[in-house]
Amino acid sequence: ANTDGTCMYSSISINMRRLNNQGVTSFKENEMEVQSLRKTVCHVYENNPSYLDSYTNFLRETRPDLTQAELKIEAGKWLIEQKKPLTWGDDKAIQVLSDHYKIRVVAYKNTQVGRQPIVFDERQSYKDPATIWLYNLEGRHFEPIKPKQEISDDMLGLQIIERHRIEKIIEQT
Repeated sequence: ANTDGTCMYSSISINMRRLNNQGVTSFKENEMEVQSLRKTVCHVYENNPSYLDSYTNFLRETRPDLTQAELKIEAGKWLIEQKKPLTWGDDKAIQVLSDHYKIRVVAYKNTQVGRQPIVFDERQSYKDPATIWLYNLEGRHFEPIKPKQEISDDMLGLQIIERHRIEKIIEQT
């Protein structure tokens, strides 16, 4: 993946192409371009107030010294930065892409204790195999991961997460 500030977007693009080549997904060519992914993140974030509200709430918990007006300004800065072509992508961007494309993204971070992956899962069905695999080095650089074999949820220890998703879906119907 690129080291020019687009490594997260590039890693997701590489994985999307892999999924298309395997016949698992049918992303359009222009959707898989690095800058197109960035534009998608910015457009979705900007047009869905729940993302700004969620980030504002996160900031409220982590930065209790800020006023409500300062919190909104801080939360808006993320979008301004993401619109710049060489700004690093992060977990918020991954969540937006997972939500938008209805895919699962599994991100291993070498900074995590116990090495459990962070899972962003917005698939329509828990049986959908569309999974993007990422490795995040020191919280800054992302690399795509290509599994050597089909990896089951059990192998990842994701049964509880999937069970929770199924229960959440059942509650909504």
